[in-house]
Amino acid sequence: MKFKFSIIGITAVLIAMFVMNTIENGFEPLKLIAIILIAAFLFWVDHKLERPISRASIKDNMRNRK
Repeated sequence: MKFKFSIIGITAVLIAMFVMNTIENGFEPLKLIAIILIAAFLFWVDHKLERPISRASIKDNMRNRK
């Protein structure tokens, strides 16, 4: 996961903003659901961007470079 820590940081900031908003205006479940969906989407995109590396792919890359 390339951007795992940045996604966790973004999610933490969104949750902190949600907590501050909840203290001021009361609980709004729609905003919490939106934060969860955004975090899930970002983790899904990160997972899709991940390129699996195996021994076979490394050997193929080494053969192609010669």
